[in-house]
Amino acid sequence: MSKQDHTHKYYRVLVGSRKIVIKNGKRYLEKGDGREVFKCAIPGCPTFKLKELAIGDKSICWTCGEELILNTENTRLKKPTHITCRRMRDKIA
Repeated sequence: MSKQDHTHKYYRVLVGSRKIVIKNGKRYLEKGDGREVFKCAIPGCPTFKLKELAIGDKSICWTCGEELILNTENTRLKKPTHITCRRMRDKIA
């Protein structure tokens, strides 16, 4: 394993949210319970973290590109951003 030399840019995904069920000899996709995890969007970075473990980590804001600390508020978003970046965007729209 190589040492991390970058700040991750996380986004929220569901892992394990579908499963294959066989009924009457045919395969069907059925929606199941999934786990919310955060995946790094930087190419070549294989990092995945559970939502509960990602709180308190550094990430890159999707709007301004500066560092931010993940907390319970910004982990509800698909792409975490600073609260000030969200307010600016709301004022423009």
